[in-house]
Amino acid sequence: MTVSLGSGPSLTMTVTQRKRAGDPVSTTLLGACAFFRAKRMGDAAKLMRERACARIFDTHLLIGCLSESALGAEAEALVGGVAEHFRGMVYSGHALRDWAGRLIIDVRGTFDEGALPPAYFCVATRLPLAKARQQVKEELGARAERLRWYAADDVSGFPFSTSVEKQVGYLEAKPRNAKAAQRLEQLHQFWSGVRTLAAFETEEDPRRDLSEALGVSSACQGIVMDGWSFLAPDGHLLLDRGEQLSSDASLPAVAG
Repeated sequence: MTVSLGSGPSLTMTVTQRKRAGDPVSTTLLGACAFFRAKRMGDAAKLMRERACARIFDTHLLIGCLSESALGAEAEALVGGVAEHFRGMVYSGHALRDWAGRLIIDVRGTFDEGALPPAYFCVATRLPLAKARQQVKEELGARAERLRWYAADDVSGFPFSTSVEKQVGYLEAKPRNAKAAQRLEQLHQFWSGVRTLAAFETEEDPRRDLSEALGVSSACQGIVMDGWSFLAPDGHLLLDRGEQLSSDASLPAVAG
């Protein structure tokens, strides 16, 4: 698709879906991660880089934007609008930005700490769906209406189902860190009894969305997932995909 931008150069946009491992989209995404991983960065930048790579690996749609000359303000606004619609990331060849234009990471290891907030929250509970839904409704009232409810083995109707499934798949990982490995085993045991998921897409206020997710998890004795982190109902970090954790975090004590 070619988009005319007034008196400036046109912008050609292509849409390619990721269908299987090794296809052109997968190769492009792997190349983007390898590009940033080859750069020397500090520890904080490396952690942000790995968060970005985790989000890249969850990608299943690639939208290419090609212009005959440098992108002007109108073209950048159009690309940013597409990213915002899909909650995607924009890769310019030297930097990654999120859908709000915040710098995720560049080749020098520079980043915005507020970049790449969760696109969704998903609460996993060992309670049956009907009971979990009732408890959350009693606790949160009208705020519970934004939730989408799923059986634990099927989130196919959720827009970020691929990300949820990949985070669950991380439970089979083998962390290098002993404490992370111990916590991952605890999470694996908890997940073995999970029966219900409650998920919602985030909006404009990450702190409010997180507060609501923690409220849901507290109401149904669950844990919060956002594609990168596992959180306890009190907000303490159980574990993230970068093997970071809080020693103060503990899993809900719930009978299966």
